[in-house]
Amino acid sequence: MSSDGPQTSSSRPLALRMRPDLEATRARYQGVRYWLVKDPVGLRYFRFQDEEFSLLKLLDGHRSLDEIREEFEASYRPQQISAEELQRFVGHLHAGGLVISNNPGQGIQLLKRTQTMQKKKRVALFANILFVKLPGFDPERILQWLYPKVSWFFSPFGFLGAILLMLAALTLVIVNYDTFSSQPEFQKFSNFFNIHNVLLLWISLGVAKIIHEFGHGLACTHFGGECHEMGVLFLVLTPCLYCNVSDSWMMPNKWHRIFISSAGIYVEVVLASLATFIWWNTGQGVLHNLAFSTMFICSVSTVLFNANPLLRYDGYYIMMDLLEIPNLRTKSSRLLQQVFMKWALGIEPPDDPFMPKVRRWAFVTYAIASYLYRWVVTFSILFFLYQFLGTLPEPWNKLRGLSWLMAILALTTLFVMPMVRMVKYLWSSRGRNEVNKVRAAISACLLAGLLAVLFWVPFPLRIECAMTIEPQEDASYIFVRTPGSIENVNVSAGEAVSRGQVLATLVNMDIDQEMERLQGRYDQQLEEVNVARVLQQTAELEAASELLASIEDELQENRQYKNNLTLRSPHNGVVIPPVYMPRSDPILEKQKLSSWYGSPLDPENQDAFLDTGQVLCTVGRVDQWDALLVIDQADYEYIQKGQKVWLKLDELPEETLEGTVAKKARVDMEVAPQVLSNRLGGRIPTEPGPGGMERTIGVFYQVRVELPDPSERFRPGFRGKAKIDAGTRTLASRLWRWLNDTFHFRL
Repeated sequence: MSSDGPQTSSSRPLALRMRPDLEATRARYQGVRYWLVKDPVGLRYFRFQDEEFSLLKLLDGHRSLDEIREEFEASYRPQQISAEELQRFVGHLHAGGLVISNNPGQGIQLLKRTQTMQKKKRVALFANILFVKLPGFDPERILQWLYPKVSWFFSPFGFLGAILLMLAALTLVIVNYDTFSSQPEFQKFSNFFNIHNVLLLWISLGVAKIIHEFGHGLACTHFGGECHEMGVLFLVLTPCLYCNVSDSWMMPNKWHRIFISSAGIYVEVVLASLATFIWWNTGQGVLHNLAFSTMFICSVSTVLFNANPLLRYDGYYIMMDLLEIPNLRTKSSRLLQQVFMKWALGIEPPDDPFMPKVRRWAFVTYAIASYLYRWVVTFSILFFLYQFLGTLPEPWNKLRGLSWLMAILALTTLFVMPMVRMVKYLWSSRGRNEVNKVRAAISACLLAGLLAVLFWVPFPLRIECAMTIEPQEDASYIFVRTPGSIENVNVSAGEAVSRGQVLATLVNMDIDQEMERLQGRYDQQLEEVNVARVLQQTAELEAASELLASIEDELQENRQYKNNLTLRSPHNGVVIPPVYMPRSDPILEKQKLSSWYGSPLDPENQDAFLDTGQVLCTVGRVDQWDALLVIDQADYEYIQKGQKVWLKLDELPEETLEGTVAKKARVDMEVAPQVLSNRLGGRIPTEPGPGGMERTIGVFYQVRVELPDPSERFRPGFRGKAKIDAGTRTLASRLWRWLNDTFHFRL
């Protein structure tokens, strides 16, 4: 045999022997006994059947392959093993570092193997930029010192107490769900994930994950295991710890292994339960926000990441022990690769004794689901980072570029690197007749067809957006500029009015009382001015005159408020009632934005209160209408004059209206129609602005659509959704549009 593997001659002594420092113990998987072998230097673990472990022990550096085969067949009759199978198995043992050679030159081979492993670690370091592991220290002495102080937490009584605490917190949330869901932290992304709370989130994530990892290490200590590796983990750019508890694999009791794998989740859920009670019983402040951060980190992240078996974290190892299938992820990925190579290229995979022989489809399905979920999680986190960094003030929002860089790295590791590995494999095997040329040609044609469909085949593009109905010309909304109760309504729907005609009058007792108070002060101050003038007190006259002027300004301002309570028509036209407000509208009832229903013009709304910014009616023409569409910035460039539009009104759900794009605005809109605000049940995200306006959150443009067939059933403020025929686009352009819409690339 050469220095890097077993000799080809089966009769010569095999200069390979089992490493004397290996540790072995028995365990049972799926009713079958196995030997678990630990490499104490590399902290790697292997599983062998009785026959395989006996072959490993027969490697003593003196026996030949023939002698090993004869002793094996004598011990396990009627089983037989060929020289080729035995040589392949010994090769696997040598590659796994479980045997050492007596031949010279092994140092060079070990150095090459070490360099290869280091190269793989460096590649893995950048393969998942959101979860970067760095080597650390041996925490065994710390765990041995800490365990006696917290051992009660892992006792049956401690576990029962933790369960009761979790149930109490869950009951609190369920019983008070409406109160919980109405809290500002749950209503809007920017209410909590902003620059003011980012430090609290960062601290919560770091501390929770450190306690999480110590939970694994202490649980392993509780069941007699050892932990010799704990290092730094950058979890979504946050420094944490990771704890290697692979020694639990040597434990024969699978439930002990499962508890060790779930100990981190156990600790985090207890932290989330405690944080729930703290958050519920504290007011706004640092402790309140810190408790909410801990609730979020220790519940949402635990479910999405740690407890999910599709990611290689706690849930994965729990499922692996429940199913009793070691190295599930590695085997599944390798089987998926073998299936692809076989069906796409016709390459028959080599016989591997460590690969599963049954239920291979389940392993392949798991590999596909794992890859897809990892992509979803990665890009969801990148999108979250992009959105959060965009909320930072100048110049910190420039850090958005960091999310672009991380997205490029993620694309490289998830898509480009597997393609590179495949090309390298095919290039290395070009001299061999492994590839089936017919299957390879069919696969190439399918790939070319897929690329052609992706880049060259156009598909119809339909853009959906929110819309509302407005009179086409000379239409004006009659807004309430000073809040008040309806005293008189002088017009009715459909009535013709002239410029300056009084439409309605409101009354505001607070303004009346304030005017009386100011008028009294004015009269009193005027008397003081007259007295100072008569007595020729220059200084007192100047001061009294300034105060009189100030009171007069306030009085004039309140007179303007009083005048605003009389609503007049700005021009000639017809009175058009606003959008009908149903009494049973749950959104409006929940928001409590109005005390009137139907239309403010209705007699039953006498004395109803109208707030600033609400619409009394519209004065305009009723024979021509436009649809006002609100287009997102990402869709704006695809909209052209003359494009066909289909409209669906919420108030007329049985009908589909048709129109054409007449005009699109060149400047983005800052104020959205109230009826389209998401605060009033619409589809456009807005926030309160001055004077009762609804300011848009994001960049939107107005597009007007002509409606050729007027209808007397229309009212200003009817809302719905529109679908615009924007021509055709390829799937590749749509993908780029989605990426640009998500991350706002600018090249």
